[in-house]
Amino acid sequence: MWNFTNDKPVYAQIIDEIMLRIASGVYKRGARIPSVRDLAEEARVNPNTMQRALAEIEREGYIISMRTSGKYVTTDQSLIDKLGKSRADEVIKNFVESLSKVGLTIDEAIEMLKEYKIIAEQKAIEEAEEQAKGLERTKNKIEAMLAAKAAAQKEAQQQSGSDDSTEEKTDADNADENE
Repeated sequence: MWNFTNDKPVYAQIIDEIMLRIASGVYKRGARIPSVRDLAEEARVNPNTMQRALAEIEREGYIISMRTSGKYVTTDQSLIDKLGKSRADEVIKNFVESLSKVGLTIDEAIEMLKEYKIIAEQKAIEEAEEQAKGLERTKNKIEAMLAAKAAAQKEAQQQSGSDDSTEEKTDADNADENE
């Protein structure tokens, strides 16, 4: 998602966004990234601005240009891992700075995070249980439909069998009459 702010140049924010997409796996290792024109359209920026950002990312080795087939994310996993760690360090640094601004210590924040973790785990369990109930309901509906279909087929076979036996009796009766 492209949300530009006024605190730094747009091309630098584009670099941040694309690097984040690489680090988080949105753009997979070795995968082709969208064209300059497509990215510029998505971000609603001038293609020259997008090209400037991509050229910087390429200089850093995170993307590779292939003359005829576009730009690709590096296949160097250690470079991508280093990028991920760098991004995580930046997030933690900003988090710690934000904590001090609101008067919380790191220990207080850790306790809050533990509480949020417990809540998130409980919510995940509840969602999984709800999904399991939904799957069970779907399974029951399918089983009921299959049972109804089997009953209808059995009834049709019995009806067809009684028609055949009627025909057989008729043939037997006809044979008796002819004698």
